[in-house]
Amino acid sequence: MLGCGMLHGITKYISEHRHWDTQHIELTFESTLPPWLSRWKGDGIIVRDKFGTCCPHALKTGAKVVDLSIVRTPEAGTIFFDTDLLIQMAIDYFHERFYRNLAYVGIRNLPFTQERAEIFLRKTNGEGHLFEMDFDENNDYSRVNDAKLTEWLRSLPKPVGILGCYDSIASKVVETCRKKNLDVPESIAVLGVNNDNTYCYLADPPLSSIVPNAFEIGYRTCELLEAMMNGEEYPAERLSVQPMGVITRRSTDTLALDDPLLVRAIQTIRKSRDLDLTVSDVARMTGMSKRTLERRFRQTLHYSPLDEINRVRFQRSCVLLKNTRLTIDAITKRVGFRSKSYFFAEFQNRFGMTPGEFRRRMVTATHFDREEIQEFFLVR
Repeated sequence: MLGCGMLHGITKYISEHRHWDTQHIELTFESTLPPWLSRWKGDGIIVRDKFGTCCPHALKTGAKVVDLSIVRTPEAGTIFFDTDLLIQMAIDYFHERFYRNLAYVGIRNLPFTQERAEIFLRKTNGEGHLFEMDFDENNDYSRVNDAKLTEWLRSLPKPVGILGCYDSIASKVVETCRKKNLDVPESIAVLGVNNDNTYCYLADPPLSSIVPNAFEIGYRTCELLEAMMNGEEYPAERLSVQPMGVITRRSTDTLALDDPLLVRAIQTIRKSRDLDLTVSDVARMTGMSKRTLERRFRQTLHYSPLDEINRVRFQRSCVLLKNTRLTIDAITKRVGFRSKSYFFAEFQNRFGMTPGEFRRRMVTATHFDREEIQEFFLVR
């Protein structure tokens, strides 16, 4: 899925810039470049493999190279996922579900997962829990970590939210929990990265995942390669693309709260089809007085029921902007806002862009995401 999204962005750029004469060489992740490439006299190469073995050979051709491999070559141009925002998105997502115990599972000696681990520990003030898997001699982690992973999972304070460095690792965590009778998501909520449907739906329960903007990575890769072929210097600053949001499936579909009435109230708000509801409506639907509902929110969550209603309204507006052709006026009314000016101003305050800008960004970027992204955590 990730590679398909990147390729879609690349083909979109090429279709808009017809002066490129391209050749697509489809190899496995572990393949080396074909021998004839050393004699090739082209201008630019985009390369993506698993451990970065192809890029040095591509550089020897004398062409400009952009490297999208898992292990990157410093001499080539590259564009990264915004790791800092990705980790913050995961933390915010778990906090929205009231998880205070957080953990990260990565792979030892793999640079991008180690970078994510370091940022995770920094953002959790050193209080996050960390587990690093080892590869065996065949670069396979599936058989070499079971006992250690089980011991670590059992040792964690519960309930806990775990971020896997990508979906296959997160699905391994879910599988281990299922085999060892550790409840997912009630005791251990698990979130992956990349939204790879194969891993997400083979997991039992199905895996929630952060959706990368692979389309934009592919498109901006072509922009970078074009600039390099035109003689421009590779930018000194790190080029990165923000992730898009989170698709929630069963592996995180719970709330880590001890108050069952408060859980019922929050679920009533989050699952309501009609967001033109008031705090009094929520109180009535959950069998509490308005005053009791307000007090329980303030005492436990330190914000009001109306704050939660508005948060869900804005999240729902993002889904409608992404997945429908409804006008912004219609979306404003559908999610329960009576003032279009308030909706515009508060949307920009929360997401750092107008509703129209958000829609334009999402239209092409989500070509491969047929499911609804339920949670958007964008920069302010």
